[in-house]
Parts: sequence; structure tokens; C-alpha cells
Amino acid sequence: MTPPDLPPEEFYDELAGDYHLIFADWDAAIAWEARIIAGLLRELGVALGSVLDASCGIGTQAIGLAQAGYRVTATDISPTSVERCAREAGTRGLDIASTTFVYDRIRAVCEALLRSISAARAVDLGRSARPRAGTRR
Repeated sequence: MTPPDLPPEEFYDELAGDYHLIFADWDAAIAWEARIIAGLLRELGVALGSVLDASCGIGTQAIGLAQAGYRVTATDISPTSVERCAREAGTRGLDIASTTFVYDRIRAVCEALLRSISAARAVDLGRSARPRAGTRR
């Protein structure tokens, strides 16, 4: 089969062994991406804690975040990529929880999360739309 004919997990399984080659220096890319993502997380109030890398590939972001002190769970549709992520983390003395996922399951979780966020926003918008004491509409 040619790559466009492969199911996504098999396509990424085939890339896993050489994926690091898209970077001139993979370790430098790991550190660079971790600085950016950790900075964004800090801006959102997540200084340290647990994070989910829901499309971890071979671990470029997961490894960097673990090195920065986050507790990382890494998942991907590609079992070979997840195995490589875990192996690469291990060679660096890092403990990253890793697992593969079934696309339909992760999609269902994301859709449920979006619904709950939308519901919470609706409640919040309702609160902010109420007139305050002493104000007129």
C-alpha cells in the first residue's frame, strides 16, 4: 500500500522510526517547543501539574514538558509512536504515562468536554447579562 492508502495509525507507525529527522536537532526542538508551550500554560495559570498530550507522536512536546516538571500523559493513534515516546522518555530518565487511543473514543470525550464548556459559558454569560443592583437597562 502507498501511504495515502494506509489507515492513519499505520501511516504514523511507519513514520515513527524516522520522525525525529524532520528536525535539524531533535533535542533542541524538544527544548524550544517546551519553552513555548510551558509559557502558554503559565499564561493560562497552569504553572505545573498534569497535562495531556493528546497527539504525542514520538514525544517532542511530551518529553519537553516532562523535563520542565509537568506530569505528562501522552497518547496517540499510532502504537509505534507511543512506544517510541515512552522509550525516548525512559532514556532521558523521565516518567511519562502513555497509551494509544481509539479515534472515536477521543472524539467523544472532546465533544463531551466542548458541550460542558459551552454549558458553563452559557451559565456564565447568563450571570454577566443580569443587571447589577443600581444599574438600569
